[in-house]
Amino acid sequence: MKVNIHVALIASFITLIPSIAPRAATQVPPGFESLVTGQTLWVNLSVYGQSLGLFEASVSLDSVRFLKPHQVARAVMQHYQKDPQQEKRLDHLISEPLARNGNKACSSNGGAAGCDYLETDSLALIYDENNAKVALFLGPEFVPLAADNSSPYYQQTAETEAAFIHQQNINFVTNRDDQTLSLQGAGALGFTENSYAGIDWDYLAQKYRQQSHQEVRFNNVFLRRDLGKRYYVQAGRMDSRDIFSNAGGNITLSQLPLSTIEGARVGSTLAWMNRAQAARGTPVTVFITRPSRIDAYRGQQLLGTFYLNAGTQNLDTSAFPNGSYSVTLRIYEDNQLSRTQQVPFSRTGNATSQNIEWFVQGGSIPDREMQGNGATSQSGADRRVMQAGIKVPVMQDAALTGGVAVTNRNRFIESALDWSHGFDNPLLDGILTTRFSYLKGSEGSRGNIQQVAYNDGFSLSFYRSALYAQDCYSNNGGQYGFSGCYQSSSLMFSVPVKSWYLNAGYSASKNEGRNVLPVQWDDNGIVPQWARRNIYSKTQTTTWQAGLGRGFSVNGLNINTSANLFTRTSSSGNQRDNGGFLSVSLSRVSTPTIDSRSSYSSLGMTYQTDRNNKDQVGYNVAQNWYFDAQNQQEIGVNLNDNQENTLNASVYGKTAGEYGSGSLAFSSASSGSSAQRFSSSGSYNSSLAVARSGLYWGKWGNGLPGAAVGVHVASSDESRDTRVDVSVDGAGSASLHGTGRTLFSVPAYTQSAISINDSIESTDGMRSEITQGAGRRTLFIAPGRMLVSKVNIVSRYTWLGRLMINQQHPLEGATPLNVASWSGLGQGGFSAETDHRIKNLYMVRGMQMYRCEMKVKSTHDVVRYVGDSDCKPIELASVPQDVQQRAKMLVVTRQADEVPLARTTSSSPEQQ
Repeated sequence: MKVNIHVALIASFITLIPSIAPRAATQVPPGFESLVTGQTLWVNLSVYGQSLGLFEASVSLDSVRFLKPHQVARAVMQHYQKDPQQEKRLDHLISEPLARNGNKACSSNGGAAGCDYLETDSLALIYDENNAKVALFLGPEFVPLAADNSSPYYQQTAETEAAFIHQQNINFVTNRDDQTLSLQGAGALGFTENSYAGIDWDYLAQKYRQQSHQEVRFNNVFLRRDLGKRYYVQAGRMDSRDIFSNAGGNITLSQLPLSTIEGARVGSTLAWMNRAQAARGTPVTVFITRPSRIDAYRGQQLLGTFYLNAGTQNLDTSAFPNGSYSVTLRIYEDNQLSRTQQVPFSRTGNATSQNIEWFVQGGSIPDREMQGNGATSQSGADRRVMQAGIKVPVMQDAALTGGVAVTNRNRFIESALDWSHGFDNPLLDGILTTRFSYLKGSEGSRGNIQQVAYNDGFSLSFYRSALYAQDCYSNNGGQYGFSGCYQSSSLMFSVPVKSWYLNAGYSASKNEGRNVLPVQWDDNGIVPQWARRNIYSKTQTTTWQAGLGRGFSVNGLNINTSANLFTRTSSSGNQRDNGGFLSVSLSRVSTPTIDSRSSYSSLGMTYQTDRNNKDQVGYNVAQNWYFDAQNQQEIGVNLNDNQENTLNASVYGKTAGEYGSGSLAFSSASSGSSAQRFSSSGSYNSSLAVARSGLYWGKWGNGLPGAAVGVHVASSDESRDTRVDVSVDGAGSASLHGTGRTLFSVPAYTQSAISINDSIESTDGMRSEITQGAGRRTLFIAPGRMLVSKVNIVSRYTWLGRLMINQQHPLEGATPLNVASWSGLGQGGFSAETDHRIKNLYMVRGMQMYRCEMKVKSTHDVVRYVGDSDCKPIELASVPQDVQQRAKMLVVTRQADEVPLARTTSSSPEQQ
């Protein structure tokens, strides 16, 4: 708004009045008395930088008073969406004259620090007299929080539709004597916004020497309905995963037997709660002394394969299913089984609810679950079970959990205490989390868990789990319960010391009477469970390990060094094994090229010594190549050797994109004393969805019955040159080519977001623009629901060249018919833009049509250079239909005689 020059001069004059004189005694020049009583002005009102429009106010030497305060109050309340009672309160405050505070305006004090801002408990303003602006500042009662927390529940994203959404995963591992193929899938079929059917299954095919085995299992087949947003009911075959996650009440019962049942469940749910959902799991730590491959199994299901270097390693368990169960780790060195070990795992979610959470379920136990406990087929009465659990918060950071499982003969009860505390003092300022639980069964079984973790710049964690049957060597009479006895403990400590990193660890396990996997220390590997006899044994292993490491960089070269000592005692050995190993590695990451390609090179050496084996020196060389900016396309080669000429070579490739992700690895180990041993492993995972809008194929999610986001790209350009960058929180990203559709599986009952933008990678000679569907959107979708995001894109092709008639004369004064924009550059030169690829450019001059070939000679960034384009006269009938229509419209609008386009036979340059 322009300020009246007369008013501005008066205001400037007023600022010269000495402020030390009493205001009542201020001498005002004749004719300017209204400045003391108040000058009426239209001022631009803003609230914390947000303009609310122009309002009329009376401005005096020391105050500002709004003439229509109710309009100001209404504008502020509409901006913040507050209730009418607050609007009345604000109206009352604005009705009073408010101090100008002009000295706080940046335009008046030279932009001093803190200008244009005031803190107030009720209401205040700053009047900028140089620009006739008023900045309004409100007390806490009028300013809302950053997010509206009036509802504790999420709302389903609008425009979702029911769909069948399925995720599938394939894993395989092959060795000389045994091969394993594992398939798993999880699907959800939506019915309404609050109900769906869920299913998950797995298929196992194994071959060991001349024996083979196949099995298909349906772990979950159920119907679920949410009752409002606080409770749910579920029926069918179901395991305990929903009990342990926010889909249920996030109730952790680590040792209570909560196996798969066929029946019904009712309970509370945290699925719709508007809180951060963070799943956590017990650590899975493995101690390895040389580069190894670790295969992780849950029973006979392959959970993942890891290639790790020597040291104390924590496995990435993000893809492990929820629940509490034992994980069997098979450690391979030089493609030969070194050892196996069992570790307990539990993914419990994040216990943040301050409500009482509970569940009750009943039904029968499937035959395979009974047989898995060493039982024979039982009668229907023996298989019946009732289970229940409750979690009660006792304070902000502590909760008590209890659970019970009852069969016709046995009863089990578990109780647990979870407590976390954040310290804030000079000595301790980290976070301590603890869990203690106890289990007791009527048939004599008992168990307990102690878990403590502390993080404060350093990390210290302790985990102990024990479970005992009354008779370690009994199968419990075939009843639903426990067999064998086991105990497992781990202690980990790590701390940075200046530029070094110190770590120490302890691990101990004891198994007695259980079906312990028998290890064969030869090339045959391990005997699979379905091919062995029931063997009862007693094993005990204890390991101590400590290490010191440092990493630094010199001129782009990364150098990592470490030294480790260990001592290991096993009941299968005759004496304690003491040893240690040193390692040094050099690595370099190349600078990405203009087409986003990069590489990683590394060279390493290790020295190992222990009592049972002679000293060994090993070497490692690795080279990785990445072919995109997100490192989703990768090829790698690894070579390992030692002084005994044992060579282990492997090559692998990984790829990920809009149709899923996969990996493939081949390795070979050879030595002078044994034959060459080959192995291979691979995986592929993806997802599909069937909805009203069609079939979608895309990326894998989290392996649970979930939700999905479909992206449908439409374009007038039929080529696949166009690109769109899509990113979905929790589901990855993809660069989509051309028209088509893709799918992103997203975790159900979890807030995420989708971002759709023009691609940062442009195809030579073109660019694309999104005309519909771009931007970022927050999502919250229930299982079996799908959001279809429609994206329209327009391609932009830029052409540069010169038009020549019969390759002799420049074509001047002609009008193009099939371009979006046109610029004549003289002497036949031109630049043009189209929204699709063209092979011919159609021109009209006077009553004559021309067809000019568009042959691209080179591309520079987004410009296609065609050089001299040969133009030949043609008849209207030989022109494409859409171009004919444009030509006719052009002729009609011209102020020329209404004559048909001539079929010219003259070869004069002017006529051509």
